[in-house]
Amino acid sequence: MMNYNYSHYHVLSGGTGGQGGPSKKKGGDGGLGEAPQISAAEAQRYNEINGGVGGQGGEGGVEGGMGGVGQGPRFAKMLVVVDGKTAARVPHFTVAKFCQYFQLSEKIWWLLQQEGYETAGALLDVDDVALRNAGFKWGQIAEIRRALKAFLISAQSQRGQGSWQR
Repeated sequence: MMNYNYSHYHVLSGGTGGQGGPSKKKGGDGGLGEAPQISAAEAQRYNEINGGVGGQGGEGGVEGGMGGVGQGPRFAKMLVVVDGKTAARVPHFTVAKFCQYFQLSEKIWWLLQQEGYETAGALLDVDDVALRNAGFKWGQIAEIRRALKAFLISAQSQRGQGSWQR
């Protein structure tokens, strides 16, 4: 049996779905237990990470409601890992210029604009879960990651030359 020091035992849990309502015929379904969302680096601080718990199905005179679904934890991954010194040296690119220069689709540009991203530098602080929650598809996220990597390589090779010509 494990002996835990609970003053230093940290637990992260997802949400609990609501209970389904009662009915004379079929009870309502239980609600969704949302997943906890955390970066892999932050996850190291926790001793235990639990997913969400689905809500209890409602009572029914003929048939009870289905229990809700609990989502598993989501571990976010930064689009690119870059140190502060490098991030401070990237050139100022608007999102529109970044998308055009690195051949990202108009749909990606539109979604980035809708989420309020104004510069390519701001994307250095974004993780994949944040973009998924904003409605991006995994393929679009991969394209943004590819463009950011190319952006950082170009920024490093162009440093001091003052030119962004291909």
